[in-house]
Amino acid sequence: WLFAWVAKMSVRYRVNYPFILDLDPATTLHWKEIFTLGAYWCSAWLWTYCIFTLQVKHGVIVISPNLIPTALIPCIFMVVSLLSAFCPFNIMYRHTRWWILRQVGEVMCSPFVAVTFASNFIGDYLTSLVKALIDVQFSICFYASGSWRTLD
Repeated sequence: WLFAWVAKMSVRYRVNYPFILDLDPATTLHWKEIFTLGAYWCSAWLWTYCIFTLQVKHGVIVISPNLIPTALIPCIFMVVSLLSAFCPFNIMYRHTRWWILRQVGEVMCSPFVAVTFASNFIGDYLTSLVKALIDVQFSICFYASGSWRTLD
């Protein structure tokens, strides 16, 4: 959402953000497309959260536990999110996804490579996402350890 807002304000105030962030002008997403992607992912997360909460807290069976164990519903969302980020096929704006992953790689290697404005920009986003990334780390450990099997 924040990147879409930055893109919208850049267009509004005539800042050439594709040039500044070293994006390919032929494949740069318009701010409306970025907002749409954010809305789709937030809707998918909200549906996942509602289904999981209804089944755990209220006992409403939305998806049969025989089909998919209730504790795996958030894990499935995380796996689908990761698979869509690393999808090698030319769907879902592959060029933009690979640009983001390349910038994250440059942020991780920043002591050894030249820092660009784009990698600094993505590094700033990652700094803002510390709490969420810690939750992702906890979730990975939770599912990898098998602790989800002992939940009631």
